[in-house]
Parts: sequence; C-alpha cells; structure tokens
Amino acid sequence: MGDYAAIDRLMSTLFLARHRRPPAAIVLDIDVTNDTIHGHQEGRYCHGYYRVSCYLPLYISCGDPILCARRRRARCLW
Repeated sequence: MGDYAAIDRLMSTLFLARHRRPPAAIVLDIDVTNDTIHGHQEGRYCHGYYRVSCYLPLYISCGDPILCARRRRARCLW
C-alpha cells in the first residue's frame, strides 16, 4: 500500500511551501471519485447503493493542491 505517513508529510510540506505564511484557516474538500469497472480487478470497491464494482479513491484537497489520496478497498458480495 505504500508509506502513507511519508507521503502525507510531503503533501503537507509542499502545501505550506506555497504560502509565505501559514494560512489562518484551511478549508478541506473531502471527496471520492467513482470510476466504474467491469470484472474482478484488484483493488476494486463495491458500491452498495448502485451495486457496481468501481475504483473509489478518497481525495482531500485545499483549493487546487491534493493533500491526501487513499485507495479504498472492500470485499464484493456479488
């Protein structure tokens, strides 16, 4: 899966380097992007509402820069 702690530190460092001073407030946008797939690809996520398999990465951003990205995994029951 990777070294998430090191990647998180890098993303935070790059974000703060874009500013002369640390921002007074940070508004985070936390969202997923559904990419429907067909078959049994590794890393698929089961969307229970639509009953489809998909890749469903979680993204956390603040404006344009992405601060964090995570793969979500689940066992499909269909």
